[in-house]
Amino acid sequence: MKGDNDVAALKAASKHNITNAFDTIPTGNPVDTIYHLTPPETMHAINSGIVKRMIENIGDQIKSKKQPAAGIQNLHLLLIERHSWQSERNASSRPSSRNHIFDTTKTQATEMMGNLFMIMCALHTSMGRTVCRDAGVSEPQRKGKIETIKMILAVEKWFNRRTLCSDIDDNSKIQSLIRQQLIPNLQKFFPRNDGTGWQFPKVHSLTKFSVYIQMFGSAINFYGGFGESHLKTFMK
Repeated sequence: MKGDNDVAALKAASKHNITNAFDTIPTGNPVDTIYHLTPPETMHAINSGIVKRMIENIGDQIKSKKQPAAGIQNLHLLLIERHSWQSERNASSRPSSRNHIFDTTKTQATEMMGNLFMIMCALHTSMGRTVCRDAGVSEPQRKGKIETIKMILAVEKWFNRRTLCSDIDDNSKIQSLIRQQLIPNLQKFFPRNDGTGWQFPKVHSLTKFSVYIQMFGSAINFYGGFGESHLKTFMK
């Protein structure tokens, strides 16, 4: 694509025709070069990327109405209190109650996963239905949001499970789920009008995870959170 300067194809792949140092540097993979040597990882691609935008999208719909916004925040705090009682300790990441549920600026990446899980639970309740109705979110939209949240939470769990390379002989099923259901659902039930919408590299990387899991094993092997956590310790 770069050699032919195919601008349309590059844009479809969320890329630009730039001069890159890795175009000429010899690597261990001379065919795919840097692309197959630098896998995406779930913390930045999903937790603080896609999930962050999903939460902001729901917030934009609900925060415009003062009463529904207050209702969903009160419900969120109630659910967080009950969340610690459940026996399934690894069902979801720890949510955050430090600030408003739709404020993602002071929330850690893993906490966003917990908050999204709380939002999904809230949308299932009668109070959540009332909040959606008052905010102008239709019933099909509410159900679509719930199903899409389930998908992204399940996909993230599947990526990071203790999977061996040999366990992924055929990635067609997970690819079909991501390409034909998850990404179209994001575009339909979490529409974004700012920037490039959902056409950015973090969404594109969803289709690549299963390939890298076949190469390197579970996505937890190239998860970025551990390195960042250790870096804080080293620097401080």
